[in-house]
Formats: sequence, C-alpha cells, structure tokens
Amino acid sequence: MSHTPTLQTQIISCPGCRGELGSGDVNLETGLARCKRCDRAFRLESRSAEEEVSKEPVALPSGMSTEQRGSDLVITRRWFGGPAIFLLFFCLFWDGILVFGFGFAGRGQRGLNPLLFAMPHFYIGIALTYYTLCLLVNKTTFWINPSRVRIEVGPLPAFGNKTVPAEKIDQLYCRKVVGSKRSISYHLMMVSKEGKSFAIGTNFQRREEVVYLEQQIEAALGITDRFVEGEVTAKEMRAEAFSETFARLFKTKTPRS
Repeated sequence: MSHTPTLQTQIISCPGCRGELGSGDVNLETGLARCKRCDRAFRLESRSAEEEVSKEPVALPSGMSTEQRGSDLVITRRWFGGPAIFLLFFCLFWDGILVFGFGFAGRGQRGLNPLLFAMPHFYIGIALTYYTLCLLVNKTTFWINPSRVRIEVGPLPAFGNKTVPAEKIDQLYCRKVVGSKRSISYHLMMVSKEGKSFAIGTNFQRREEVVYLEQQIEAALGITDRFVEGEVTAKEMRAEAFSETFARLFKTKTPRS
C-alpha cells in the first residue's frame, strides 16, 4: 500500500545541488518535486522507520573533550590534524622562496616590476600561513545550557563565533557535503522553529564529530531526535563505516609475488 509523502516539519533538499526546496517546488499529490536552482526533477521518497529513528549513541571522538562547568556542558574540538602538518611544511617552502625572492629583487634589480610580480604570492603566503597557524593552535568550544548554545573559536581570531538561543532550535542534524573535487566534509545543521535550515558548524572532516555534537546538544536541550531531509541517516552511516573498514583492510600489505 503506497502513501503520499508529507512535508510535516522536514526540510527537503535537492539531491543534485543540495539546495532547499520551497513549498511551491513540491507536489504532494504526485510525490514529485522540481528544484528551481538546477531544474532537477525527482520523486520524494518516504523514509523507513529504521532510518527515521534516533541514531545509536556516538562515543566521544578523538580530538574532542567534554566537561561540565556550572550549568554549561562544554565540548571542545581541536582543529589540529593531518592537513595541518602538510600545510606547515608547504608554508615553510612557500615562504622561504618568497623571502629569497624579495631579497634577490632588493639587491640586484632596479624598479618595482619584480616586487609587483611577487606581491600576489606574498599575500597568498600570508593567508596560508595564518590558516596553518589556526589549524595548529585553534579550538572550537561549544558552551551548551538550557537557554543557549554559544560557539567560540580561538585563540587566533577566525570565523565561527556565534550564539543561538535554545528556543530557536527545533532540530539538529549532520549533513554531508561533496566538494567540487569530490572532497567530503560534514556540517552541523540547525533547523529553526520557522523551518529554516542553516549551518552552525562547518567543514568537519569526520562524520562522528558532527553526530556526537548533535546528540549531546539535543540531549542537553531536551530535543527529541527526528529525521530531517538531507541528513546522514543511520543506514548511510553504517554503510560508510563498512566502506571505511573495507578500504582499510584492502590497503593492508599483501605478500609480494
């Protein structure tokens, strides 16, 4: 027996461009939708009960810590990871070339042409070096209590500081984002009481970090977990975990013939 999909409080996203669909983009009678951004038409799929139930609890991921400070649950996530090491050596190489180049241009060249040519590379070097320093020392701290969720980034200034009143949060979920070069990251998304969805934490490299934050914040605020269109489901999480395990086993060394 078939049934017509209902919007309820779900946020429906286009499977192509991941943009949110408005009520005028969805036909509940036919179960079809069309995205105005990329002009993709698709059928609304009703989720099984298994996919819509709360996900199994996620253990505290490595690189994160949690503690209780007064009325606040404090969760801290370090930015440090593999990319920081790579960028550190890259910046040493890039900045070394710039220092050598500016020194050579200052000694033996007349005019500003060599220096003007090097200026874009100089500004790129500054931006990369600062970003690398942020990866090395910065942390994102979530301060959670029944009245609000406050997000602080530091010690170096960076984007991401915000405070969200608890009464505006209807639901949280993990969203998978595929980049232009097939890179994968995860966003911590919030659905407001008005039904609008936006990110409160972006560019996580590990899915379990986002799901852990989602579960801890919802538990602290007394929010019952519900499925939101566009989130990583429990079924998808199990499939990705299986793929990761298989990939690790596949990469193990085999005897040479």
